[in-house]
Amino acid sequence: MTDVQHAKFAQLMTDVETLEDQIAELTKKNANEPRLIVLREKLAEARNHLEQLSNGCGTGRNPGA
Repeated sequence: MTDVQHAKFAQLMTDVETLEDQIAELTKKNANEPRLIVLREKLAEARNHLEQLSNGCGTGRNPGA
């Protein structure tokens, strides 16, 4: 894994953890607000992107594979 790919992967993992923590805090407060919905959507998007990178389907050398 190149340094750039490693940095992207590490940043995405940090983003996912941060979003999970924010969602957990709002859930503890029983917040039923639009912000929670937005955070859940961002989390799903970040997890999807992270999964694509970890599966080798992200920005890589074989885009058609």
